[in-house]
Amino acid sequence: MAGGVNTIARTVGGAMGAQIAVAVLDAADPAKAPGFPAESGYTSAFAVFALVACGALGASWAIPGKRHRVSSGGHQGRLRIPTD
Repeated sequence: MAGGVNTIARTVGGAMGAQIAVAVLDAADPAKAPGFPAESGYTSAFAVFALVACGALGASWAIPGKRHRVSSGGHQGRLRIPTD
């Protein structure tokens, strides 16, 4: 199940990323020369995807981490870190 969801998410994400890149490249061509995107389009597309990557990194930092558990004598408890 998880493998299928992962595959679908990667496929949809790749398709969306490709379409966004094409849209940015097309919008950056002022003369609308067929088949030849402007160099500024590649720079803009890279900037857009860099911002998306930074947003994803920020979102991943916002996810709370797991609490560490330790086992002592067959009994599990929470790890207590002294706050001196």
